[in-house]
Amino acid sequence: MQVRRSVRLAKRPIASASSDRRTWHGYAAYQPHNLAKALSIYKTAYNYCLKDSKGKIPAMKPGLAKAPIPLEDVLYFQAPIGKTASPEGNAASNQTPA
Repeated sequence: MQVRRSVRLAKRPIASASSDRRTWHGYAAYQPHNLAKALSIYKTAYNYCLKDSKGKIPAMKPGLAKAPIPLEDVLYFQAPIGKTASPEGNAASNQTPA
């Protein structure tokens, strides 16, 4: 519920009295991958940037983070050029040998 209300692209369709049971997706994403990107940003910001009443972020509770990350670092993140992450976590495994 919190995500649906916080992320405009995830809101439910709007129906008006004269629409004859038709709905209008006023803020819905035209392409589903745009919603997936917005939800990834929201999830990261919620877990690593937004503090609760005690000043802690959700990622600090299980020990995933030591301190909150500025929201600007999440929004304007740029991956290092030439390196891609692999599922195993080893960036070098995706590169072809020379």
